[in-house]
Order: sequence, then C-alpha cells, then structure tokens
Amino acid sequence: MEKLLEPLLKFIPDYINRLIGLISKPKSFILSLDLNSPGLLQKSLAFYVLSMIIALIVQIPLIPVKDGQYILTLFALAAISLLFFFVGVTLLLLCWRIVGGKADFKTMVIAFGHVASISTYIWLIFGFISEGIFKLFSPILFNQLRTSEIDPYELVHNDAVHASWAILAMGFVVVYIWVFVVWGAYRQLNSVSKLRSAIAYALYIMLSILALPFILVMMQTMNFTPLPRADLPKELLGDWLSINLGDASKLGFDDQERYIFTLNGNFGGYTHCQSTNTLSNSCVVNTSTCVSGHARVTGNNLDIYPPQITDGKEKNFCTGEDKAFNMPLEQASANYQYRILPESTRFKLCLLSRFGGDKCYLAVKSLVSKP
Repeated sequence: MEKLLEPLLKFIPDYINRLIGLISKPKSFILSLDLNSPGLLQKSLAFYVLSMIIALIVQIPLIPVKDGQYILTLFALAAISLLFFFVGVTLLLLCWRIVGGKADFKTMVIAFGHVASISTYIWLIFGFISEGIFKLFSPILFNQLRTSEIDPYELVHNDAVHASWAILAMGFVVVYIWVFVVWGAYRQLNSVSKLRSAIAYALYIMLSILALPFILVMMQTMNFTPLPRADLPKELLGDWLSINLGDASKLGFDDQERYIFTLNGNFGGYTHCQSTNTLSNSCVVNTSTCVSGHARVTGNNLDIYPPQITDGKEKNFCTGEDKAFNMPLEQASANYQYRILPESTRFKLCLLSRFGGDKCYLAVKSLVSKP
C-alpha cells in the first residue's frame, strides 16, 4: 500500500498547480499540455485518481454503511468512479470519431482525466448540498439511510428526497456546463469545425444520458445491503380491530384500535387508527388519530413506517366542540413479530414488539371469508 501511495503523495504539489490552472483557465490549460511529454498520460491518470481518493475520503462521514462495512463500500465507490471514467472517455472518443475527430485515445484520456476530476468535485459539492437538504427536512429518514435501513416507498414519496434529487439534477446540469466550457479545447485537439463540434457535444449529452441507467444498475449491483421485498402476504391483508375498556366504557364509549393492511402494486401499506375516550368533568372526550404509512414483511417480522407527522381530532360530547391537531412522530419505524391464529369464527392477529407485550386484533371479516 505504501508503494502505491508514495508516488501520489509526491505528486501533490504538481496536482495543486494543475488544479489551479484547470480552474482558472480550463481551455488554455488543456491546450497547453505537451502531449508528447513523457509521463503525461501517467500524470493525467494520477490527477484523476488523486481527485477520486480525495472525494472518497471527504464522503466517508456520509457513506451509508451497515455492520461497519466501510472497506467494502469504499471499494464499491472506487469501482463506480473507475466505471464512470471508462464509460465517459469511451463515449467522448466515440462522439468525436462520429464527426471526424482526429485525436487518438491517449490524447482523449489525458484531456478527460483532467476534465473528469473537476466533474468529480462538482458532484461532491452538490452531493453535500443534497445530503444537507435531506437531513434538514427529513432527519428520521436520513438516519434510516445512514444505517441502510431504507424504506423504498418512503424514499419515492418523501418531499425531502424529491428536493435532494432536484439538487443532484442541478449538479448534473452544472457538470454539462463545465464540459461545455472546456469543449473548445476538445475541438482543437480533434481539428474539426465548430459545427461538427456542436454535433459532437449534442451526441455526448445524449449518449451519456442514455448510459446513465447502465451506471445506476451497476451501482445497485455493487450495493452490499440490497433492499428487502416490500409486499405483504395475503393472510395479513384486511381490517383488524381491537376493542378495549376505558374510562368511559361504563357510559357506552369503548376504546378502539385498528390496523388496515393493503397492497398497492409492489408496495404494502397500512392504516393505524386509535380512538380513546376519557372523562373530563363527567363529559366524554374522544381523541382519535389515524396514520397511514408503508409496511413490509420479512418472514414473521412486520416493519411499519409511519409518516413524520400524524393528524388527530378531539371531540367533546358535552359541548360538541371539535378540535383538530397534529403531532410529530419521533419513531422512524416499528418492528413486530406477528402471528395469525384462528379465534372462534374469526382470525386473530397478534403483534409482539421487541420491548415485550403481545397485543391482538380480531379480523373484521368472518373466518370463512379470510384466505
């Protein structure tokens, strides 16, 4: 490892000079490179590799890792970076060849190694902004992401996730603007007209966008914590009700709690409603809340993911006053072991939490209609 790092460490002063020149005058810097200089190809690759290493080190606090698999995750990110480099330089060479470009593969690798390094830093900046937006507006889901306990339904439907994706899309646009800034250098290296250069740029944008799904598939393949199935078994689907005696039961007002499990496409959903009756100065006050979220089952384990805020209503039966309220939910998810047992003419759903305590609910439908 020391033999690999030593040349990169010695390259740091040259790296800083190249970085300053590339940022201040990108087109002039690339055209000033002596393509016949010995070792220029190696220096260009070293420039990209060192940029990639810096980006990986900076991203370590943000990497979602499960079971401490930092090394595996870093290797996966490094492989993705190398994949990006290979796909990028291949598409670049192809686009210029289509319009009659004359630059050889070595020249394009040298130029692309410098340009892609700045693209890496652009992605890094927008990645940090995206993570910040995500954490600020959806801290609970962000913490789930940090441990790779990801709810795919919540990711798709969360506004904070949408905002973070929008930031990344802006980063995508800025990267193309950066490429446009240096595109004139590519044109001179390939000795083509401005019209052919414009066609090559349009082709590059189109082909790189088409190649993006391929890269995303590769990223998912390298993900060491794949997402679990999100559907629900048929036996769990339906309406489950629990009626409990409370303070107002003697007046005919029983407390109720119910779960309704549904399946919408590939996603399992649930609705959890609670109705509690209390006595206040001999008046019955009903407090009811309803929460709808996502649910998934793995074996006999049931995971439910509520929204961050639940709505409720409080009604005083003496005064007829209705008052709506909402309150934040601090719990990002809940985990239960579930059992479904026959009970007289109905099925019974029992949920056992990890903190102990078994709570059971009866199916609203009769036993014969339950699958």
